[in-house]
This record gives sequence, C-alpha cells and structure tokens, in this order.
Amino acid sequence: MIIYGANKADFIKLERNPNPSGEGHYIVTASFHDRSLINDNIFLVEPRKFMEALANFEQLRKGSATLYGSEDFEMKLEPDGGSGSLWISVLLRKNFFTGPARANGRVKSGRITLEGGLSVDGEMMLSILQEFSKLFGET
Repeated sequence: MIIYGANKADFIKLERNPNPSGEGHYIVTASFHDRSLINDNIFLVEPRKFMEALANFEQLRKGSATLYGSEDFEMKLEPDGGSGSLWISVLLRKNFFTGPARANGRVKSGRITLEGGLSVDGEMMLSILQEFSKLFGET
C-alpha cells in the first residue's frame, strides 16, 4: 500500500516482505522532500491494536493511531489541525555495514534515519483503513 501526501513525491509505502524471517516482516519505504529510505526488515508490533485505534480514529476523527515496528519504525496518524485533513508522521531507520571488521575488531557501520510527515485529505481516511485491512489480511 502507498499513501501519498499533497505533494506526490512525498509518500509512505508498506508491503509484505516476500522473503521474511518470520511472520510480520514488512518492507517500509518513506520519501520526504527528495530524501528516501527503504528498510526491508521491519517487524510490525501488534498491528491488530493499530487497526482498532485506526478504526476508532476514522469514526471519531480525534485522538491518534500509532503503528510500531521493531526499533526502526513508527508511524502515527492524527488530525492535521481543524481542516479535516490527516497528518501522518513517520520515523524510519536502517543500519548499514560497509565492510568487514578491521584488524582492531571495529566494524564499519552506521545508521540512517529519516523522519518526516505528510498531510492527507481527510476523505482518504476510509480508503487508508481499507488498505491497511488488506495489508494485514483482515478483509
């Protein structure tokens, strides 16, 4: 599933990992202001609780719904002011390794973080709920 912001270059994409190391692994892509990051090993924590919160949010249009994924992913949906729009904020991280361990035992590695958000028309809320239901197999 892909959720686009008002600027179509800004988006969040979630898809099942076809080669998971277990149930619940997803590929998450986030793109904000010409910066993007993909992490293909996100384990989503309690997606059913997220779906309950999302359904409640869709009906009441207040509060929020947060989807957590291991320590490398968090996505929060909440009202975007009083306009009726939806604000989706995302935190996505990915560790990387650039080579074998050095003679001193240190590994060349780092961590990339992308954090941003996008505004989505409130009329898209039901569609977003349905897409998450399909993604999590709750159709």
